Amino acid sequence: MAKRLTGTVCALVCLLLGSDGVAQSPVVVWHAYRGQEEHALQQVVSAFEAEHPGVRVRLVAQPFGAYASKLESAIPTGNGPDLFIDAHDRIESFASRGLLAPIEPPDPEVFADRLEGRHRAAFTVDGAIYGYPLSVKTAALYVNEALVSEPVSTFEQLEALQGTLPEQTFPLAMEAESSYWTAGFFAAHGAAL
Repeated sequence: MAKRLTGTVCALVCLLLGSDGVAQSPVVVWHAYRGQEEHALQQVVSAFEAEHPGVRVRLVAQPFGAYASKLESAIPTGNGPDLFIDAHDRIESFASRGLLAPIEPPDPEVFADRLEGRHRAAFTVDGAIYGYPLSVKTAALYVNEALVSEPVSTFEQLEALQGTLPEQTFPLAMEAESSYWTAGFFAAHGAAL
């Protein structure tokens, strides 16, 4: 993970700086990480700066709950970051409102070869690339072995559990208000959000 994160930070900073790789002022990167994620990002940036002595990166933590609105208000006024880390589901909206500038991968073949089509598509709007994936996250399925002897591996098996469990017990319980948790189920059946 750290190696991939370093590569992503490196690619983004190099894109921003141009080919000479020397920054006159720090590259400002906004994020909404806390705890271990923030610590990992700081380690990656420190390693990147050690490998690229002429480049300084200034990480600026923003409150998670206000992150999108801060980006939306700061970028148009010129007070936004040079780069920011965010979920890909805002790219189309941000790009259509002129909040993002398209980027050209330093090595388009590497961009195409190392990323699956769906990952490239997540950062592409009308043929223009607006970012790179920093990580790929997924929700985990935890199994209560007191209720289910063997984990299910298909939706059909999950559905078949209905009626075999104690009363008021459900085969799957999850937060359903956020597309973060439900997107995988939709995508598995060919739907798009």
